[in-house]
Amino acid sequence: MPMLVSSVEPERVHSPAVEVVFLLDDGVVSRPGRLLVRRDQTFEVELDAPPPSVAQHVRVVLSIQGDTPRRITGAVEAVSGQRLQIVGARSKAPDKRRFPRLLGAIGLRWRRLGDETENAWHEPDPLMSFSVVGLAFGAASDAAEDGDLLALDFNVGGAGPRYSAVARVVRVAAREADEVVGGETHEIAVELLQAPAGAREALAEHMLRIQRALTRGAR
Repeated sequence: MPMLVSSVEPERVHSPAVEVVFLLDDGVVSRPGRLLVRRDQTFEVELDAPPPSVAQHVRVVLSIQGDTPRRITGAVEAVSGQRLQIVGARSKAPDKRRFPRLLGAIGLRWRRLGDETENAWHEPDPLMSFSVVGLAFGAASDAAEDGDLLALDFNVGGAGPRYSAVARVVRVAAREADEVVGGETHEIAVELLQAPAGAREALAEHMLRIQRALTRGAR
């Protein structure tokens, strides 16, 4: 399997159980496995079953079990049979809020309400935090401010119907350097104020699919 060149010595691990959630355009697929080697933010994983045929370069969430469970967002850099090389962007402890946000694929366009100019619509990277009550996505530093009202147009999981909604910006914060995607140096968190029932149902179902995939390996 092709390896990235790194000056960091590989860290041999005691093969903890992992779950790899593939965020595909048409849905979510998960595979259990074990972690073989870690090199800084590069992880070698062996799956218990073959990965999706389009696994290479796909965004993933790597859930590492054990005494200190972690979740790493990243992408598949290389595939060799049932072995993957995953390059992580960031690592975080599982969300302990009562209604935690999850990372998933949301095909979003947004603009400030009242701004109907030709270039008003923004299309952030689709891998974003979401819940049934809000979204958090990347943007340029001056794209929006706290309290702004936004018009949203989105689908869930990269497929299915599109929904229109109105949201309020509740937070704009600078991203860490390794979280920046393109010109998206900041993250905008919004609360859904008006959204059709179908949109909330689709978000809830997407959350359940991802949550089941992330917890399956710990059973």
